[in-house]
Amino acid sequence: MASRLAMQARLLCLSTTVLALALALASALLQPDRTDAPVGLTSLAATTSDLPENRDTQLYRAIAARVAAGENYYEVAAELHRERSYPLFPFFTVRLPTLAHVNAAIGSSGLFVAAWLLLLGAILVWFRALADHGLVTRTLAVALLALGGAATITPAAIVLHEFWCGLLLTIAMGFQPRKEWPMQVAFAAAAVFVREFAVLFLLAMGFLALIERRWRQVAAIAGVIGLFAAFLALHYLAVVEVRLPADLQSPPWTGLRGPTALVQDLARVSWLGLLPIPLAALLTFLPLAGWSSLARPMLPILWFAGFGAVIALFARPNNEYWILTMLPAYLVGLAMIGSTWRCIMQTGISRGRAGGAAAFDSIQS
Repeated sequence: MASRLAMQARLLCLSTTVLALALALASALLQPDRTDAPVGLTSLAATTSDLPENRDTQLYRAIAARVAAGENYYEVAAELHRERSYPLFPFFTVRLPTLAHVNAAIGSSGLFVAAWLLLLGAILVWFRALADHGLVTRTLAVALLALGGAATITPAAIVLHEFWCGLLLTIAMGFQPRKEWPMQVAFAAAAVFVREFAVLFLLAMGFLALIERRWRQVAAIAGVIGLFAAFLALHYLAVVEVRLPADLQSPPWTGLRGPTALVQDLARVSWLGLLPIPLAALLTFLPLAGWSSLARPMLPILWFAGFGAVIALFARPNNEYWILTMLPAYLVGLAMIGSTWRCIMQTGISRGRAGGAAAFDSIQS
């Protein structure tokens, strides 16, 4: 039994590594030159401050300022969308009101403090979560987490809903799904009420809890999704009430950019923008292989692979900020590549993979 589970663990590491290398090769071959793309650790600030996309952050700040002055969120959002030629169709082109109300309540300084505190919490959670890996791997992992998180805490990023969603989901993934599932569900719930993308994470959590027969967690996740559905319905009705037939319709989300989308978008918001295209492509997809070396790898693999596919299929070139939903956690997988390699090459499960079979055992139980 142990030998069979060990083989399944090794097959997961091998399959994710092969997939990562294939996607990297395809992206490197298909990647256009980044002649105009900003690079380096300030790339997100450049993307959202110097390029046309800065209209988004200006819009969110303007809405929050007027909400802080006591105006109705939906009336203000509809007015500013029209003034700035933003669409109001479909209804979800108007962001959920959660972040605007938080911004109005605590201001930009409060958002910065909250972002740094959440990043510190993520570092502590993940240093503990990687206890079955060696000290070098744990240290490198939290260094990548700290570097990636700190690089995106900018005046531009803190008003982007995807930034907060990604930070909250990073913390959620660091909790043990069996013993600490209430904390995992709580942070995922906070994320989904900021940006609806996080419902995919909740569905992945629910799927794994269902096949592992963790019924209390299934019920809690179903409850969160039900509350969110009601919240989204109220959001829809509020948008419908303030929009007009002549309001703009959004272009379709049919980017169909393929795996190159992830390379391009990560290069614009992280240190990968400093690297040559082939190396950036390789480091864009290798984290997926690294995550397969976790003791319980299925949730991060389902989430990152699933949302990566969403970006590849639907994100337009000006939707590069969607990638923030996967950060700062995603690139931490690079720190675990060594564990993945040992898992593939050794006849047994490596030290960093010691609990890897438990994931498959629990799934089959």
